[in-house]
Amino acid sequence: FPLKFIGYKTAVHAMGQVMAMNAVPVQLLVCTGVSQRFFLEDLDELFVGIEAAARLYGADVTAVDIQSSYTGLSLAVTAVGEGNAGLMTRRGGARDTDLICLSGSVGAAYMGLHLLQREKRIFNGETGKDRLPDLKGHEYILEQYLKPGLPGVLLENLRKDDIIPTSMCLLTNGLSHGILSIAKASGTGAKIYVNKIPIARECFEYAEANNNEPSPLVAALNGGDDFQMLLTLPLANYESLSKEYSLDIIGHICDASDGCTLITPDGKSIPLESPGM
Repeated sequence: FPLKFIGYKTAVHAMGQVMAMNAVPVQLLVCTGVSQRFFLEDLDELFVGIEAAARLYGADVTAVDIQSSYTGLSLAVTAVGEGNAGLMTRRGGARDTDLICLSGSVGAAYMGLHLLQREKRIFNGETGKDRLPDLKGHEYILEQYLKPGLPGVLLENLRKDDIIPTSMCLLTNGLSHGILSIAKASGTGAKIYVNKIPIARECFEYAEANNNEPSPLVAALNGGDDFQMLLTLPLANYESLSKEYSLDIIGHICDASDGCTLITPDGKSIPLESPGM
């Protein structure tokens, strides 16, 4: 796995956690442990990814600590941010009737990972197929996995318009995990409408070419690594959100007694589940 992507994704993850508090990342603190199997050029590649992510979102790498390691490579990136204390957002602020929104499509990152794993098996001769690995035509899902983006501009525009999320979290473990995390922290339930979940066309194309394996809906709900923002907003903001913002409204917060459910297009309710929760 190219080290520049490891550096990039680790830095983006750290900055995304700051953004999920409705703050702006300004500094990155990097600590890495390196064994003898790595060379100086490997460290250079790792930091190319970290610095690229920092530049993209206006942060500075202000501290670097490099230590020896017996077990290969370890990397920890801490993001420091700044924001208005009165506008800070946590996971536990969602209220009944709040709209549940997504900053972008989900599921493509997991499809990209599935593609890389499939082609690696072909490269290693594990499938019996006599061909070279082929990634052509799958640029979108690969980019979503290797080089995900953060919705910093969207969050800044919401702040400028005095639209403050009641709760928010960065999606790294799948949409289901994010929804259940917010509902648990807020003491509420949630209703998510399957036909409102934004899934990119490329996900369906890849699944169709692979006998629907993995399912685009499963990838969206439990795939992970999407780096989209899941947020809840007051119902009073509906008109502004639907006309002025590229947000997908996928459901609403409800009473805790109703639980967290998926609503299918034919109106059936399915309990929302996430591995490990």
